[in-house]
Amino acid sequence: MPLLFTFSEYLQADKSLCDLPGFKPGQFSIVRDDNQELRVPIQRRVTGNHCFIIGSVTPPKCQMVSFLLLAHTLKKEGATQVTGHPPVSCLLSPG
Repeated sequence: MPLLFTFSEYLQADKSLCDLPGFKPGQFSIVRDDNQELRVPIQRRVTGNHCFIIGSVTPPKCQMVSFLLLAHTLKKEGATQVTGHPPVSCLLSPG
């Protein structure tokens, strides 16, 4: 079953996509420990699932680090596949 992990800035897209048959929302948080290390607790079992991530990889650099850390954590926790979908921030007009 596909699981959709969405960063807070894109929750509207999450609601729309989770209305599609077969998609389930995934829950996570980005936590900074006292020693300044980041970790990503996952609140749903991902083993054997295809996981999608919607979030930005644009500056500031903490967005890309969080995106990649989530992808790494999902794979480490047993996701069969992790697909990242950074949203398109602008559309280029033709010509």
